[in-house]
Amino acid sequence: MIKLLCWYQKQLQRKPLFTKMVTSAALIGLGDGLCQMIEQKLSVEKSKFDVSRNLRLITYGFFMSGPIMHFVYTKILPKIGPGCSLKSVLIKVMFTQTIFTIFGLSLFFFSTSMMSGHTFEHSINQVSKKLWPTYCTSLKIWPLISVLNFAFVPPHFQVFFVNVFSVFWNAYLSYVTFSQNCKCQQQNEKNNDDKIENDSRNQNSRNILDIENKIVAIKSIQPELEGYAMNNHQHIGFSLQQNHQASSPIADQ
Repeated sequence: MIKLLCWYQKQLQRKPLFTKMVTSAALIGLGDGLCQMIEQKLSVEKSKFDVSRNLRLITYGFFMSGPIMHFVYTKILPKIGPGCSLKSVLIKVMFTQTIFTIFGLSLFFFSTSMMSGHTFEHSINQVSKKLWPTYCTSLKIWPLISVLNFAFVPPHFQVFFVNVFSVFWNAYLSYVTFSQNCKCQQQNEKNNDDKIENDSRNQNSRNILDIENKIVAIKSIQPELEGYAMNNHQHIGFSLQQNHQASSPIADQ
């Protein structure tokens, strides 16, 4: 374990940005994997591991979360709260738990929604729907972790310290993001199936009603048709009788 930490420290010194990008990607992927395993165990229906979902989160961790964490912890925080005095720690905690957390959660929900193929409007709606309850949950967890991080952890290990705890937090974010979307999708599919079934029933009812109306219409004109047929029959009979009488004198001759 000590050798691993020493190796990681060397990587941070050699390639700090790239190391943090890989670390964020790996741990956010691990968090989603943990979330999917729990979902599969708790779910009644058997479901496969969603590889595409996991890859989307790994992509987010590598290209967004990692670089942003590196920039904030190496450029912004040392300037607004240098050192590890009580005042500096409180300033850093206030910044990370307000501006940075709100920005990070908004970016996470928006990016994962866009990467899932949703529209810009839908992604904005996901942010407005999920940001506040998720932020309230984060305030119950992260302030204490941030205090410990800024007060006792060396600066070059602070991102790693946050990422370790983020495994469980990312599992929660994955659940909030994708499990709710799955439920909504299943509900939408059910609503569509019900709509199709209702439309089919309504169409069948209209067809039956049309047939009944045609039958009623035919029955209403049936006496007229019978009268017309009787008149034609009498007319034909009268014509045949006249023709027979006209031909009889010729036959007699």
